[in-house]
Amino acid sequence: MVAQALDFRGLESVHVHVPFDWGRGGILVHGIAPLHHAIEAFSEGRGGALTGALLNGVAGVVAGAVVLAVVAVAGKLWRAVRPAS
Repeated sequence: MVAQALDFRGLESVHVHVPFDWGRGGILVHGIAPLHHAIEAFSEGRGGALTGALLNGVAGVVAGAVVLAVVAVAGKLWRAVRPAS
């Protein structure tokens, strides 16, 4: 029962974060005009809206990974320079 509870907790986390990243990818891409136009041009003959949505999602996941990496490095640097309490 404990393993099942841990499994559901992990699924809940993924269920919350994945749609958030995918949705934010579209918002992010729309704010970067050259990237938005490149995705539109690429997806025009290759599945249209579905391909565009997938590429927007990939952009959101990549942006989330970059932010995670920056925050992780900043946290390590902060702990290294912060005086011990």
